[in-house]
Amino acid sequence: MSTIRNDEVKAANDNTFDRDFSRWAGHEHGLDGLRGIAALSVVIWHFINFFLDTRFPEFAWCDHLFSVLERTPLAAIWGGPQAVMLFFVLSGYALFRMMDSLKELYLAYYIRRFFRLWVPYFFSVLVGFLFIFLFGNEKSNSFNPFYNLLLGYTITARDLLDHAIMITNFSTWKINALVWSLVHEMRLSLVFPAVYLAIRRWGSAVVLLMGICVAFYAIYYIHPKFFAIDHTSIRQSMIFQLNFVVGASIALHVRRIKEVYCRIPALIRKILALAAIILYSNPFPENGKPGILLASGWFVVMAVSSKSTIRFFEYSIVQFLGKISYSLYLFHLIIFLACIKASRGFLTPFQSMVVAVPLVLIISTLVNRYLELPANALGKRISRLIFSKRTTEQESSAGSQG
Repeated sequence: MSTIRNDEVKAANDNTFDRDFSRWAGHEHGLDGLRGIAALSVVIWHFINFFLDTRFPEFAWCDHLFSVLERTPLAAIWGGPQAVMLFFVLSGYALFRMMDSLKELYLAYYIRRFFRLWVPYFFSVLVGFLFIFLFGNEKSNSFNPFYNLLLGYTITARDLLDHAIMITNFSTWKINALVWSLVHEMRLSLVFPAVYLAIRRWGSAVVLLMGICVAFYAIYYIHPKFFAIDHTSIRQSMIFQLNFVVGASIALHVRRIKEVYCRIPALIRKILALAAIILYSNPFPENGKPGILLASGWFVVMAVSSKSTIRFFEYSIVQFLGKISYSLYLFHLIIFLACIKASRGFLTPFQSMVVAVPLVLIISTLVNRYLELPANALGKRISRLIFSKRTTEQESSAGSQG
């Protein structure tokens, strides 16, 4: 009888755990779609950048065309730097909902973040290192300055160790340049429980003000030269924490935000959406971060509140991009570089990039299916064990007191 009872308790705990997680992970397809569109914009950004400022005369028209288009709202389509800021807002929203579901199970939270972030991240590092070993990483006169910036480095054991640790101040240009944002994502994920508790205790307004002060101090009082590498410095993490706080604040008030949004007249909502797109498409992202942050926050609001926006994000192709968004982000640039270097001599640069695009989608899909999802499932199983053990201990304690 005791064995049957334990099995029943375990099953009930598992169901509770799955139900709690489904609250924040399963029903807001608008956010999945928004994440997919943001990842696609990063891919487009790096695709376009290969043909800008090159020594190929046949691509001179690209410079003229995009010098005009980058100052229009159309620039949001290839807003790679802006998409990173949007990712951080989305992370703040999702992590707040996760913390709500986990009921102070901080160890379970950290386990899930490790399997969600680090496992696919470090696999991309290993793949990037393999591509460099196979195809080399020498600079080329054919490449523009942007792509040459990613080439020509000597990789040491210390570089691999820094990538494995993930949260130190190191150069990500050497293997997979894109993982710089994951350094900040992991650091801020580690401290996010403190942000969550502060918002629950003091409210979002107080924590937002604190976040603004921290970001202001980092921008104006900490010089980038204090750090060997600025793009993975603590200074940058201090700036990006505000994105997490904005996302968490939206998650805290999401029900009220939906109610207010539905009362806004349709014309005003369209004007606000256009204003957000204009702010988001700033041609100088480094100088326009406050506007991009506001726009990113509004996009998240639309993704959870606007019926027409949610319907668009629920299209199967958009949901597919959202599903593979993490792998798409991690792998597209190293695949672009590998294809260009591997096909040199028998394909033109444009042909190489055209071949690379379907490869990016195929490899991202495979990595998502055979690495991301299993890693997430493993993290979930381990978290479930912790959840079940804690619930059983609480029940035993309550029974002994009774």
